[in-house]
Amino acid sequence: MTAPDNRICVVLRGVDVFDPRTGAIRSDDAGDVAAWFIDTDYDGEVFFVRHAYFPGAVDPYKALRATLKGEIDEEAWASLRRTTSRPFERPASGRIAVKVGRDRAGAAGAPGAAGVTEAGRGTGWGDE
Repeated sequence: MTAPDNRICVVLRGVDVFDPRTGAIRSDDAGDVAAWFIDTDYDGEVFFVRHAYFPGAVDPYKALRATLKGEIDEEAWASLRRTTSRPFERPASGRIAVKVGRDRAGAAGAPGAAGVTEAGRGTGWGDE
């Protein structure tokens, strides 16, 4: 999706999950996604998390609060509970990559795997 200032936004609409027990592919909506990450300038080799979002987790900050033994800025963290990314510049590489982690056991993207697209071209995943 292109933002008004010609920067790019990614919209997470859901995730397709392969069930190795049945061989079926199941489509889950964005509410089943615990976390998703964007490499806004993917080089084809290393996935570097430049954006991180946590839309579906019940309380993703409970463990963080306990670890930090203090308060966190709820408003700042709430801004990360979203399915539309913050706008970012078109990448020099021309490619972005997205990794998705689900609430249920397992991950939609195995370590090292990512959905990749040329910036601004769409993926066929419902991009605008």
